[in-house]
Amino acid sequence: MPGVSTSQAADELARLQQQLAALSLSGRVVPVAVWPLREQVASNYRLGLLVLWAAVGTVLLITCLNVANLLLARAVTRRREIAVRVALGASRMRILSQLLIESVTLSMIGGAIGVAAAFALLRVVLAFAPGDLPRVDEVHIDPRVLLFTSAIVLLNAILCGVGPALGTSRSAPQDAMRFDPRTASGGRQARRMRNLLVSVEVGLSVIALVVGMLLLRSFQEILHAERGFQSADVVSVTVGLPPTRYPAPKRAAFLQEAVETLRDMRGVNAAGVSSVLPVAGDTGPGLGLTPEGVAEPGQHTIWLRAVNGDYFGTLRIALFAGRSFVSQDATRSVAVVSRLTAERVWPGEQPVGQRFRLGPQTSELFKTVFEVVGVVGDVRGASLTSTFAETVYLPYWQDLSFITNWSFLVKTREASLVMPQIRTVLRNLDQELPIPAFRTLDSIVAGSLDQRRFQTALIVILGAAGLILAGLGLYGVVSYEISKRTTEIGIRIALGARQGVIQWLVVRQALGPLVVGLLLGAAASIGAQRVIAGLLFGVRVGDPVTTAGVLALLAMITLAACYGPARRATRIDPVRALRAE
Repeated sequence: MPGVSTSQAADELARLQQQLAALSLSGRVVPVAVWPLREQVASNYRLGLLVLWAAVGTVLLITCLNVANLLLARAVTRRREIAVRVALGASRMRILSQLLIESVTLSMIGGAIGVAAAFALLRVVLAFAPGDLPRVDEVHIDPRVLLFTSAIVLLNAILCGVGPALGTSRSAPQDAMRFDPRTASGGRQARRMRNLLVSVEVGLSVIALVVGMLLLRSFQEILHAERGFQSADVVSVTVGLPPTRYPAPKRAAFLQEAVETLRDMRGVNAAGVSSVLPVAGDTGPGLGLTPEGVAEPGQHTIWLRAVNGDYFGTLRIALFAGRSFVSQDATRSVAVVSRLTAERVWPGEQPVGQRFRLGPQTSELFKTVFEVVGVVGDVRGASLTSTFAETVYLPYWQDLSFITNWSFLVKTREASLVMPQIRTVLRNLDQELPIPAFRTLDSIVAGSLDQRRFQTALIVILGAAGLILAGLGLYGVVSYEISKRTTEIGIRIALGARQGVIQWLVVRQALGPLVVGLLLGAAASIGAQRVIAGLLFGVRVGDPVTTAGVLALLAMITLAACYGPARRATRIDPVRALRAE
């Protein structure tokens, strides 16, 4: 209601929860939490989107550092030009304005090219985006995006250009006139600044790549994780059977006839039915389990599944003890439990033959005493990243009025031929029954990973882009330094220096910022890994193999960036170098 605060709504819901505790399936008062609908919709994506934002920001920062390095080197070569302007009467503010205008112009041109590329790339990104991404259909480049981009570009131009502009405008004209841009690199301070910028670039690249590789390894671990079931060659369709139209006896008869007909169809190997599909994002109702002879009810909370006897064979769920449901169980109250349930509820005991109750003492379900007839393997419930949970399977004919959705699972290698037949079977049983689209269990499993696959791919791509930019930055610094030492290298070659010595001279230019960047990035990546710990699966924070691999990869690529300058340095003609001097 309008005007009601979050705390007031929470208090009112807590009061209602106290009143409805006797009717709760768990038999306990569930704590109430109230938060905005936007939080509910986007909560599952928040951490992943924040990581994407951080990755984009990292690449942007690396790009800004490259631009700053470029402008810094350019400012050094223009010191004599600026000195002439100052000597002719140009004010410091006029010089500063000119340099900033040049920086803004270059940034705006780059920003315009980037926006043009974004229009084309956005369609590609959205084509691979998961369908359940909140408001993905509303994503487009609008005036607000263009305004934000323009602000970022302008800020980048100012931040990257103001430093070099100030340094150049403050140069003394008499010193600048003696400065030779062909041989000098701007002094020790300018060289340190360029090396520092490259070190920061390398460090940011390490962070982005470590995060991307950890997410990639985590995704691979999910793909190879033990699911507890096999999804190959299984077709599913979910129908709604509300208790108003399908009371328990009628619902049981409908499900039994449908499953038997589906099982006898040509091309069908097995047919099952379940109230909840694996990894479909639904955990099913949680109930309190009370073993027979225990005074306090509901000490164990389990997930409930209502299935038929062939359900376990259809999904190849392992049977460890006892048996599955059979038609003779229709007059008995029986259950099959997961192995985790058996280990926790009856540790050290034989689970088959044990008896228990479900739900609160005040519910009708609690009056029924179930006997365990079998123990099956654990199955991942809501998603492939969820942990195995205590699960109890009841036969589909059990009177469970709170279950309204039922999924048929048909194992066949001729899905395209069988699906129309399944629709015909269900239509013959109920002409008014809405039948949604069919889905293979493989597609359901793959769909449960769409969000993680999308985020991982984008972060890895952004990390690779950061790596390339860092390599280009190092390449630019080394090339610039070598271009200013042409005379020195020519003299060394004229005096008999070998190619290996010249190449080491070039590589040594890159080793300092490279090593500093790798060390800083490795240290900072530990904090970044802790931030994304909630997205990791099967990979621990601070994994040394991933970090070492990223450091080695980055070192090789950045050193490879030195190959071009080193090769050019060994081919310098001493005569031309000295003649230019």
